[in-house]
Amino acid sequence: MAARGRLVMLTTVPISVKLFYVAQLRALHEAGFEVTVMCAAPPRSGPYAGHGLDFLPADIHFVPLPLARVTDPLGDLRAFWRTLRYLHRHPCDIIQYMTPKAALAGALAGYLARVPCRVYMVAGLLYYHASGLKRAAFWGLDWLICRFSTHVVPIARYLVKALVRDRLCPSAKCTMVGYGNACGVDLTVFDPDRVRPQREPLRRQLNIPLDAVVIGAFSRLTGDKGINELIVAFQRIAERRPDVYLLVVGSQEEKDRLLPETERVLREHPRIRAKEFCDRDELVSLYGVIDIFTLPTYREGFGSTPQEAQAMRVPVVVSDIDGCREGTLHGEGGLLVPPRDPEALATALEQLIDNPELRRQMGQRGRRWVEERFDDRDMTHAVVAHRLQLLAELDARRGRTSPSGG
Repeated sequence: MAARGRLVMLTTVPISVKLFYVAQLRALHEAGFEVTVMCAAPPRSGPYAGHGLDFLPADIHFVPLPLARVTDPLGDLRAFWRTLRYLHRHPCDIIQYMTPKAALAGALAGYLARVPCRVYMVAGLLYYHASGLKRAAFWGLDWLICRFSTHVVPIARYLVKALVRDRLCPSAKCTMVGYGNACGVDLTVFDPDRVRPQREPLRRQLNIPLDAVVIGAFSRLTGDKGINELIVAFQRIAERRPDVYLLVVGSQEEKDRLLPETERVLREHPRIRAKEFCDRDELVSLYGVIDIFTLPTYREGFGSTPQEAQAMRVPVVVSDIDGCREGTLHGEGGLLVPPRDPEALATALEQLIDNPELRRQMGQRGRRWVEERFDDRDMTHAVVAHRLQLLAELDARRGRTSPSGG
């Protein structure tokens, strides 16, 4: 089948592709796009080692870039030149990019290579929670990316408002696809009935009593994810409730490391179970182990894990911040608490710990909420329709400017 259009996607690291964009890329390919993915090569060591791009269909091309999540100006410059060279040699119709480093390289290289549709997929804004000179610098970075993009696609309503309000781009350039979120939730995978038989064996494997109440926190282990406050809150709960355990799944990063005391408690507390980053199948099974999910983060673009937990009929306790509010209705699928407040976090968690019936009701309502708004099939369909619409508009413009339609 001849390709209907060529699409290039840029992001920083391959794990982002695996976690968020596989279904969309496959659907775009099936819709007739010739698709290329550009990002860092899979790491050989560390928590994300082995998470390569072998999960992509064979007909989707991969081009490695020297990008990393840590500061590396020389590597970033090389990534920009490699992207620009690739786009000159392989012209495309649409280039889409996310994460600050990849977005800057994609927007500038796409503009210089005259890619007609340059789509900035906004998962968060660095300046939004910054102040002073750092805020000004981050605002300038996002302004530059928006300036050289033809379309800006945020994953949340608050991002749309912020982009327009803070004069990063005009409202006509800004469009949210569906109800937001990067990719939605695969409800056939995040199915509590499917993993229920694994609950007891996994609890035994983790040395967690079958009748314990288990709080789960699945995220990067950094300060801005609220892990320091979570550990303080859990210690307060554990002093009063000997039947409560905490399961932490994630890996530390060099940037924004946890406090030494937090690291010590994670290692030594007898009722904390800590696991490194794991693949999706294992993660789904671990959702089936827990009774309450929490994400006490300081900032979040949208936050996919609270929707995954709700899909698993697990009530959530998340920060009352932009990004989390759009994915969790307070009092329905979970509770919203102020960020950076261990006491408020402990109080909300204990409200659910002490009330099994409330947990059951919130779990049911949370599952319905995700089914109605965040089914990944609906999101994938909306993304493909959006990109096909961009291609149709591009073809129409080409038809107006060229008698041959070329």
